[in-house]
Amino acid sequence: MTLIKLKTCMKMTLLKIIERYPLLGEFYDYIRGFKEIVFSKKAELLEAWLDTAEGSGIPELISFVNGIRQDLEATKAAIKYPYSNI
Repeated sequence: MTLIKLKTCMKMTLLKIIERYPLLGEFYDYIRGFKEIVFSKKAELLEAWLDTAEGSGIPELISFVNGIRQDLEATKAAIKYPYSNI
């Protein structure tokens, strides 16, 4: 788990929480990986991330993966292109 751009007190608090609830640390890493794909605009990395996240055994994460897979091409386009419907 990598804690980036967090103030020292926040890092310490998060580390204590993760020490007590290790699954949160694993979940944090998956979400950070997804965020990196979205903000780097590297849609080609999405399917590998989905496969890895699906194997996590975390039901909520698997549900998220299944939702993305239902409209994978739209999700990739949303990551890749700067257009928005907002």
